Amino acid sequence: MVHEFEINGSDHNVRALDRHESLPRWTRRLVAAAVAIAAIAGGYRGYAWCRIAHLEKQATAFHSRHDYRSTMLVCRRLLQLNPNDATACRLMGETALAAARPEAIDWLRRLVALRPTTENRLELAAAAISRSEVKLAESTLQQIPDRQRNSAHFHEIAGALAVAEKQTAGALEHFARAAQINPQDAQAKLNFASVQLALGGAKSTSARDTLEQLTRESATRLAALRALLTDAIARADQRTQRIWATQLQLEPSASFSDQLLCLESAARRGEERDLLAQLQNAALRSPIEAAAIISWLNRRQRAEAALAWSATLDRKIAAAQPVPLAIAEAFSCTHQWEALRHFVEQAPWPSADALRLTVASHAMRQSAGNERAPMQATNYWNSALKAAQNDSGLLLTMANLCRGWGYAEQAEEAWWMVANGSVQADVALNALQRHYTEQRNTRGLLRVAQRALQLNPEDAVAANNCASLGLLLGNDANAQRLAEKLHREHPTNAAFTATYAFALHTEGKTAEGVQLLATMNDLQLRTPEIAAYYLVLLVQNGEMDRAMSFLPAAQRATLLPEEQQLVAKATHELLERARAEALARS
Repeated sequence: MVHEFEINGSDHNVRALDRHESLPRWTRRLVAAAVAIAAIAGGYRGYAWCRIAHLEKQATAFHSRHDYRSTMLVCRRLLQLNPNDATACRLMGETALAAARPEAIDWLRRLVALRPTTENRLELAAAAISRSEVKLAESTLQQIPDRQRNSAHFHEIAGALAVAEKQTAGALEHFARAAQINPQDAQAKLNFASVQLALGGAKSTSARDTLEQLTRESATRLAALRALLTDAIARADQRTQRIWATQLQLEPSASFSDQLLCLESAARRGEERDLLAQLQNAALRSPIEAAAIISWLNRRQRAEAALAWSATLDRKIAAAQPVPLAIAEAFSCTHQWEALRHFVEQAPWPSADALRLTVASHAMRQSAGNERAPMQATNYWNSALKAAQNDSGLLLTMANLCRGWGYAEQAEEAWWMVANGSVQADVALNALQRHYTEQRNTRGLLRVAQRALQLNPEDAVAANNCASLGLLLGNDANAQRLAEKLHREHPTNAAFTATYAFALHTEGKTAEGVQLLATMNDLQLRTPEIAAYYLVLLVQNGEMDRAMSFLPAAQRATLLPEEQQLVAKATHELLERARAEALARS
C-alpha cells in the first residue's frame, strides 16, 4: 500500500510538474505564433505597400506618355487597394480633365481633401476655371494661406479667375505680378500682354509689340497670333488682319476654331468665299466642325445658306450632335416654325433627345393660331426635363437655350435641377447668380448663396452673402450671428466688416456699427457699395455732415431694391436736414 501510494504520489507529482512546465512552453509557443502572425501581417503590409508604390509609379508613367486608358485601369486597381490613394485621385482628375469630363472636378476635390497642399488647391482652381465653375475656383483660392500666395503659379491662376469674372483690372494686376516673379516665363508675358491689349488705352501699342515678339517663340506663337488677330478684327484694321490671319492659317497646330477666326477676318474684308468653301469641305467628315460652320453662318444672318449646305451633309453626319441642334437654330433664325416643328418631331436625336424636346417646346411656343400650343409647349418641356435624367451637361445646355430664347422660368428650372445635384452645381449657381443679379432678385440671390454654402461650408463669400441678404430681407437672427462670426474670423475683410456693421444696426446698435466702419481706411469706405451702407448708418446715428461727404460715392453703387430703399430713405432725411439748415441760416 505504501509502495502503491508512493507510485501514485509520484505519478501525481509528474503530472503536476508537467503542468508546471507546460505553462511556459505554451507561452513560448503562443509568443512564437504571435511573432509569426505579426511577421506575416507585416510582410503582407510591406508587400501591399510595395505593390501600391509600384502601381503609382506605373500609373504616373502611363499618364506622362498620354496613355490615358492604361492610366485609368491602373488607378482603378490602386483605388481598390486604397480608396484614399492621393496619386490615383490626382491622375484620375488630370485624365478626366484632359478628356474634358466633368468628373475631373470631383477627383481633384477628393485630392484636396486628402492632401490640402497649395499646389493641389491651385490644380483644382485651374480645373474649376476651365469648367466655368467660378465659385469653386474662388473659394479654393481663398483657402490658400497668405504666405503661400506669392508664387507665379498662384498669380497666373488668380489672373485666369479674374478674366473669367470679367475683372480685367484684377487680371492685369495678377499677371503683372506673375511676370515680375518669373520674368523668363513666356506664358506670363503672354497673359499680361493679352489682358493689357483687351483693356486698350495708351499701353496697347507696347502690348502688341510684346505679342509680336512672342509669335517668334514656339510655346506661345499660336496664342499670340490669336490675340493679335482678334485685336486687329476689333480695330477693323484690315491690313493687319490679313497679316496675322495668313500666318495663323499656315500654322500646323492651328485648330478648326482658329480657322473660323481667320474666316471671320476674311468675312470682315469681304474675302471669305474661298476660305468658307475650303472649311466646308474639311467639315464634311466631322459633326463638330459641320455644326461650327452652320452656327457661324447663322450668326452672320446667313441661316438660309446654312440650311442649304446642311442638306448636302452625309446622313450619318447630319444626324450626329451637335449638327441637328445647329440646324434647328437655323430654322429658328429664319422663323420657320412649322419646318422646325416637323424637323424635331420626325425622329429622336441619339443621346440628346432632351434637346430635341426642348427645341420642340420652343417651336410650339412660337406657333401662331394654335390654341393648344402653350399646353403642348409645356408638355414638351416637362418631357425634356424627364429625358435629361439629371444629366447636368444636358440640363445646362437646355437652360442656356431657354435663356437665349427669353424663357426665364424654364431656364431657372433647369439650372436649379443642376444646382441641387452634385455634378457641375457650381456652374449652375454661377448662372443663377448672374440671372438673379440681372433681375435684381434678392430672394433668388439668397437662395443661391444658401445652396453654395450648403455645398461648401468653408465658402466665406457665400456665407457673407447669406448674412447680408438675410439681413436685407428681414431681421434674421441667424444672419446676425453669421455676420458676427465672419467678422471675427476675417477682421480685415472690408465686405465682411460692412455686413457685420449692418447687422449691428439691425439690432439697434447703430453707433457700434458706425464705430466699426470707421476702422476702415478712407479708400475702403468710399467704395460705392460700402459707402451706401456707411451713409445709411451715419444718417441713422445723426452724423449728417459726415454722411453728406459720402453721398456721391453711395449714389454710384449698384444696389438691390431693398438696398435702394434704405439709401433713398437716408438720402431723403439727409437732404431734408440740409434744406432745413439752409432755411434757418437764411
